[in-house]
Formats: sequence, C-alpha cells, structure tokens
Amino acid sequence: MRKSMQFLIIFVVALVCLTVKINAADSTNWTTVSQNDIERALQRVYNEGIAKNVIIFVADGMGLTTSTAARIFGKGEEGFLAFDKFPHIGVIKTYSANKYVADSCSTATAMFCGVKANQKTTGLDSTVDHADCNGSLNPQARVPSILKWAQDVGKSTGFVTTTRVTHATPSALYAHAADRNWECEAVIPESSKICKDIARQLVEDLPGKNINVIMGGGRQMLLSNVTERNNDPIDTWSCYSSDGRDLIRDWKDDKAQRHVSYAYVSNNGELQSLDTNTEFVLGIFANGHLNMDHARDRSSSGMPSLENMTEKAIQILQNNKNGYVLMVEGGLIDFGHHRGHAKQALNEVVRFSDAIEKALTLIENYASETLVIVTSDHSHSLVFSGYANRGDSVFGVAQKSQYGDFKNYTSLLYATGGPNNYQFTVENDTVVRLDPGLEDTEDFEYSQQAAVLTDEVTHSGADVLVYAQGPQAHLFHTVHDQTYIAYVIAYAAKIGPYSDGLEFKRYKTWIGMVLVEKFCFWFSVRLGSVIISVFTLIQSAVWFMICLISFYNLKDVTEYLHSLIRNLSLRGRFFKSLASDPRTYLILMIIYFNLMITSCILLLYGAFNCRRKFLIPFIALDLLYIIFLLIHHIFLMIALKKQDIGLGVLITYSNIGGFVCLYLLYMWISVISLYQLLKELEIQSEHQLFKCRSENILIPVRPNHTKY
Repeated sequence: MRKSMQFLIIFVVALVCLTVKINAADSTNWTTVSQNDIERALQRVYNEGIAKNVIIFVADGMGLTTSTAARIFGKGEEGFLAFDKFPHIGVIKTYSANKYVADSCSTATAMFCGVKANQKTTGLDSTVDHADCNGSLNPQARVPSILKWAQDVGKSTGFVTTTRVTHATPSALYAHAADRNWECEAVIPESSKICKDIARQLVEDLPGKNINVIMGGGRQMLLSNVTERNNDPIDTWSCYSSDGRDLIRDWKDDKAQRHVSYAYVSNNGELQSLDTNTEFVLGIFANGHLNMDHARDRSSSGMPSLENMTEKAIQILQNNKNGYVLMVEGGLIDFGHHRGHAKQALNEVVRFSDAIEKALTLIENYASETLVIVTSDHSHSLVFSGYANRGDSVFGVAQKSQYGDFKNYTSLLYATGGPNNYQFTVENDTVVRLDPGLEDTEDFEYSQQAAVLTDEVTHSGADVLVYAQGPQAHLFHTVHDQTYIAYVIAYAAKIGPYSDGLEFKRYKTWIGMVLVEKFCFWFSVRLGSVIISVFTLIQSAVWFMICLISFYNLKDVTEYLHSLIRNLSLRGRFFKSLASDPRTYLILMIIYFNLMITSCILLLYGAFNCRRKFLIPFIALDLLYIIFLLIHHIFLMIALKKQDIGLGVLITYSNIGGFVCLYLLYMWISVISLYQLLKELEIQSEHQLFKCRSENILIPVRPNHTKY
C-alpha cells in the first residue's frame, strides 16, 4: 500500500512538472513568435524605386472570412498563405458608383482603371448606366486601364484567369461595355447591336489586340457553334456565339500580318511545350470557365491550373527589357461561393496561393523591381461562426445550437443562398432546420446552410484587404478606395498619369493646400531653361559693363564702346583694339568665369529640376559648354599674347558660332519642355489630377479620363 502511494505521488508530481513544462514551452513559443515579428518589422525598409514590372493577383470573392478559413484549411491556423507575409497591407472599400455591394466588373473598373463605375458596366465611368449602349460609345466615358497605360510606355502586358477571358474581371482591362453579359453577339438586344461585344473588343480593338498573353476559358464567345468536349461542357450560364465568327483565327491573322511570333494553345500539353520566346500567346482551355482545380483533368489533354498559366505568362513577359504588367485572377473562388459550396471556394484560394508562390519564385532575381499586389474585388456572405475546437475541420460541425432546435450547425455558413443552401423542411406543420451532422460536410459538393433564400449566394459589401511587396508597396497603408490601386500601380511603374516621370517633391508649407497645389505645378514647369539661357546673355553683358566701369569712367566707357563699334567691320583693327588694351585680359577672364559659373548652375538645374527624359541632353550640353569655354579661352589667350590677328579672328567667329549653336540647342529643349508643361496644364484643367504632396501626404482627386 505504501509503495502504491509513493508511486501515485511520483506520478502526480511528474504529471504536474510535465504540465508546467508544456505551459512554459507554450509561453516561450508565443514570445519567440511575437519577438521575431517585431524584429522583422524593425528591419523593414521601404522600396522607393520604380517598378519595372507589376503583377496584380485578384482573388475574386475572397473576403477576410474566406482567406481566414482557407488558411486554416490549407495551412493550419498557425500557417500562412503565400501573401500573408507580404510587408504592406491596406484596406479597400469596394462599393460601386451606385451600389453598396458591388459586382465584379464595376470593382474591376475601379481597380484597373481608377474610376468607380455603375453596376454591371465595364471600362466606363459612372455617366453610363447599365445597358446604355449609346452612352458607352461616348469617348469621354471610356476609361483606359493599367494595360493600356503599360503598352503606351513599351511594356508587355498579359492576363490569366480561371474564368472566361471575356468575363467581368478581365473585361475591364481592355473592353468598354454597358453590360457585362455582352460577351458575344447573341445576348445583345437589337436596339444595341451598334455596340461591339466584349469578345470582339478583345481581338479587334486596342489595347486587347496588343495584349501579349491571354489565358483562360471562353471558347464559345470567340468561336461560333462550339460543341461539348470531354470534361468541357457548354456554359449555359453565359453567351453562346452563333454568328459564324472565328475570333481565334482572326487573332492569328492579325499577328501574322504584323510579322510577330505567336502561338495558340488549348490544353495542358500545348501549354507546357510552349516556346517562352513567343511574343503573343492566346490560350483558351475551355468553352466556358475552366474546371475547378479539384475536378480538372491533369493530363496533357486537360486544363491547366492557375499556377501553370501564371508560370508561363511570367516566363514570356519577362523577355521585354522594358518590363511588364500582368493580371492573375483566381476567378473560381467567386464561382464556388455563388453556388454555395464553401470547400470549392476555399480550395481555389489555396490554389491561388500556390500560383502566387510560384510567381515569387520566378521573380526572385528581380523582386526589388517588381511590384506584387494581392487583393480581391469584393467579399462574399460567408460566415465563420461557432466555437469549434482547434484541430477540427473548418468544414465540420461547430457545435449544437444553444437555443431553439438544438441541432448541429457548421463553422461555415452563408447569409444568403440558393435552394441548395436553404435547408429547411416542414415537420408536423413546423418549419425545422436540417441537421448538417447527418451530412458529409467534407464533400466538395456539400452546400453550407444559409439564412435567406435567393437564387444564389450574394456578394458582401464588406471591405477587403490588399497585400503588397516591392517598389512603392508601402503606399498601401490605411483604408483606401478601390480606385487607389490603379494609381499606385501607375505611380510605381511610371505609367498612365505618371508616365512623364515627374517626381513631385514633398512640400511643407503654412500657406495652405491651394498654394501648395499651384507651386507643385508651376515648379514642375521647366521654364527655367529658357529663363537661365536668357539670363546668361544679360548677365554676361552686365558683367562686361561692370568690368569696363571699374577701370574707366563713364566717358571712357562710351568712347571705348564707340571704338569697338567703329572697328567692328574691320576684323583686324577690331581685334587689335582689344588686344592693345591690357585690361581686356582681366575683362575676358571675368566674363568667362561668369559664363562657366552659369554653366555649372545650368548643370545643377538640369540634374535636380529637369525632366528625366531631358536630363541627359542638358548635362551633355553643359559639359560641352564648359569644355568649349576652356578650350576657347586657352586659344584666345595664346592669340592675344602673340597678337595673331588671323587666329584671333577665327577664334572670335568660332566663339560666336559656338554660342549660337549651344543656345539654339538649349532653346530647343526648353521649347519642348514648355510644350510638355502646357500639355500638363491642359490635363490639370480638364482632369483635376493633383499629384503634389504636402506634409508627405499624397493628395489625389478623381480625374475625368478624357485623354488617358
């Protein structure tokens, strides 16, 4: 008995010690994790360089609840998705121009074009209502996208998506349509047939025809009368072309006529064997959307994953030495949510994360010049609730209801849903909820329960997050409107409204924002080149007079100038009159010193105030100016000393000719600069785009994209 008591005491003590040790280890673990996070935060350095490349990943329908649940599903609650560790995060407001809860094309227009649009319109500003064909034809209402801006400065462009290439999100990159459903001709009403469908805009118009990489689904919009294929049914939810079109052939013909390399791919095998030196690639892998990743055919004749398409797109686009802009959409996240299948949606988020991870690996050698943005267009009405234990499946039962029916409910629910989600029945004249504990909630086809019955799960109006790394990623730092994303991309890559390379300094002033705005624009003007050029001539003449007056009285100065004028026509006498006066040496020294100082001022002016594209010509002219003055001065002093009239006359005329040429070059650059200024002021007047900074704060005002 005594031995048994001793053994029990030892066991209890050991158990207590083990528990204390586990708790201590657990405490130490969280301390270490938190301290490591602080160390990383303290070591963070802002990348204020220019983004040669931009990759924007859009997870269609991924709200914060979705990303949280997907992280737990794919990586565990202590794990991280590929974008979770990005150093900069902001919050994005997703409302459209006329709705609290937005759809995908109006949010895409905000993200890619920088303008809030009305629901169900794409690539248009808010002056165009849904289905207003005539309004969409107004050039003033059509807004360009980040792909158009990138093409204008010589960058390659591309997009890949798991949806149709004519679907809501990608359409805002290249199309201008009053109805997102006008993906082909079949659904456009007779009264609106004047408007070109989205598929034709992609192939026939700019910037669509200049997009280097296009990958996704949507064959039935590009090609008439397509048929079902193995694991590739006709998409009955969308448009089905029947006008005899073959836009894939038209796309090939256009590239052949332009004498550029191109390739059309339609399955896994063709994509994998694709030559990455090809300039233009069209990949259409499905009649409608691509299949969900869990259900797709992974063979060579099947459909590629988002990761596969992203990898090839980057390998092709990175061949352009000017850089590229790429949009990658995980579009089936939204599709899974709309159908009320949470596991499908979350699995697509995990695959979306895999695509980002692959991209980060591919750009590793030039990550410092690549801006990577991950965001969502909108959220969904997914709810993560209950008090499930850690380690339980996120798709499983959370607990029993504590009131009412006392039945099980799952951790994931929907606020709204279709008939498959509205799981209620009538028993004994009473409406009762079905018990999910009797269902296989781990199945990809399982439909989470919803509180309100409608045709499908609806979007949410909640804010979404934006994650970023790379040049200017720190500009995402607080709550932003969705339009802000387009302007961060433009500012970082120096495209679109920032393509002129103007860098607005941080002005700190007590005068007020109005004066700051004026100073920002007027000091961005390069009129100084004109002013300094004229000032150089005037200043030289003044110095010449000062030098004369310092050695002569006013009467002698007058006679001296008259003598120079009288002898001007006689080259020899004119030069002898200069050489015979010993004070001429000192006068020339002072004049040349003055000109050299002015030249140095011009050099500094060009370096600090000139436009980047005018900087090299200014510096070259300044250096040439200084060298010219030095050489001329040396030879002139030799000529004066030897009183070599011929050499002196030659140098004098070369001096005049050289100065005339240099000043003409200065004036030419200045005129171009002035023209650019007037162009800016016109844009400023019409677009009200204020890009100045005050107290280190960027102040944007919504532009009217008439000219961009």
